[in-house]
Amino acid sequence: MRTKGFRLVTVLFALFCIVGTSWGAGEDTPYPIMRPDHETFLRWVHMYETAPLAPIDPQLAATIPPQGSLSLLSYISYVPSERNQGSCGNCWVWAGTGVMEIDLYRQLGIKNRLSTQFLNSCDTPYACCGGWLSDVAGFYASKTYAIPWANPNAQFQDAGKTCASGASARSCSSIDTATQYPVTSITDQTISVRGNQATAISNIKNVLSQNKGVGFAFFLATTADWNAFFSFWSNQDESAVFNYDSYCGHTTDSGYGGHLVLLVGYNDDDPNNKYWIALNSWGSSSNRPNGLFRFKMDMNYDCYFKDGGSNYYSHYFNTLSIAWGSTEWETAYQNLLASPADLAILRSYRDNVLGRNVAGKEVSRLLYQNSQQALWVLLSNPELMDWAARLIQNNKGAVADAESFGEGVIADTDDVLAFLQAFARKSPPALRVLADSVRGQMIRKRANGEPFFGLDLK
Repeated sequence: MRTKGFRLVTVLFALFCIVGTSWGAGEDTPYPIMRPDHETFLRWVHMYETAPLAPIDPQLAATIPPQGSLSLLSYISYVPSERNQGSCGNCWVWAGTGVMEIDLYRQLGIKNRLSTQFLNSCDTPYACCGGWLSDVAGFYASKTYAIPWANPNAQFQDAGKTCASGASARSCSSIDTATQYPVTSITDQTISVRGNQATAISNIKNVLSQNKGVGFAFFLATTADWNAFFSFWSNQDESAVFNYDSYCGHTTDSGYGGHLVLLVGYNDDDPNNKYWIALNSWGSSSNRPNGLFRFKMDMNYDCYFKDGGSNYYSHYFNTLSIAWGSTEWETAYQNLLASPADLAILRSYRDNVLGRNVAGKEVSRLLYQNSQQALWVLLSNPELMDWAARLIQNNKGAVADAESFGEGVIADTDDVLAFLQAFARKSPPALRVLADSVRGQMIRKRANGEPFFGLDLK
C-alpha cells in the first residue's frame, strides 16, 4: 500500500474548514473538518512518515495490564463549552495544545489552560485553514514559549472565522505574553501503528501510560461517511463507541476530509467493548457534557480510503516531545520542596485522600484553580515562601501517613493556622477567601476533635 499520506454553530450557518483549492461553494456541514488539497495532504503525511518514532518504554510495557483503563483528562484544565473551534478549521491547534497542556503538568506539575488563540493569531499560514501536529511543533520551536489562556487577549476569539476569512480576529501584537512557559525544544513524534493491530494498541497504550497526550488524525472519504460521524457525535452520548472500520476502503467524493482530536485515555475492562477516549474541539452538549467521544480499540489500523486510483491510510497517531525551559513556577517548586519526591507525596495525597469524597474533590478543584496565583503570592513574599517550605518539610510525613494509614498527625497546627492567616493577608480576594475558608474549617475540626482530610490536628 502506498501512503500519502465550537462554540456550537447551527447547522444552517456552519461552514467547512478548508485547505488549498478543494473548497466547493455552497457546501456546509454541522461541524468543521479539514479538507486538504492533494499537495497539502501529501505534505502532512510526509511530515508524519519522516518524524522520529515516539519512544516505547519496554519496562513500562511490562507493567501495563492486558485489561484496564487510564485517563489523562485530569491533567487538562478546560471548560467543555469553551473547547470549541466554531467554524474555524484549527482542530489541529486544539489537539496539539492539549498535548502540550498534558506535558506541562506531567513534567512541571503545572495544570493550566494554554492559549489556542496565540497560534491562531501569530502563525503563518492562517490556522483556520487546517494543519498538522508537526505544524504545532514548528510554531512553538520558533516562538520558544507558550502562554496561558488567561493572559489578556489570549482566550480563543476565532470561533466565527473560516479559512475564507483569511485572517484572525485578533492581531498577534495585541496578545499579552508577559506570563509564559519557555519551550527549549519541541518536536513531533510518530507512533508506529502499521501492520499489526496488537502492536499498534500496545504502542498507543505505552505512550499514554507515559502520561503523554496523543494526537489522532482521521480521514473519511465521503459525505455519507462524515454524516454518519456527525450523527454519532450529535445524537449519541459519551458512552457510545464509534467503529471506523465501517468506512475503510471507500472512494472519495466531494465530502472527503479529516479531523484531528486529542486522545486522553482508554478502557478495555470489557474484552467485547474496548475503546480509546478522545477529547474533541466541537464544544459540549447535553449528550456530550465533557466534549468526549469513544472509538473502537480493536480497529483496523491499516484502514485506507481510495482516491485517484491509489490507497491512502485513514488514521494517524502522534505526540510531541517537549523540553520546557526554566520558569518562575519551577523556581517556586524548587524553593518549596527539598526533592521531586516531596511533590509526589503531595500529589498522591491529593489524588488518594482528597479524592475520596465530594468535599475533598472540591478542595482539590479549588487548589488547582488557584495554584498559580498562590505561587505568585509565595514568589512575591520570600518570608511566606520560607515558611511554607518549612511547613511542608515538617509535615510531609503526616501527609504520607494519611494516605498509607488513614491518619497522620500535624506537627504544629497553630503554626499552620498562623501561616494561612498571613498568606490570606497577602493574597488577592478570591485566594484570600479560599485560605480563610480552609483555616476556618481546620479550626472547627480541631475544636470538635475531628481529623481534617486524614490529618489529626493537635
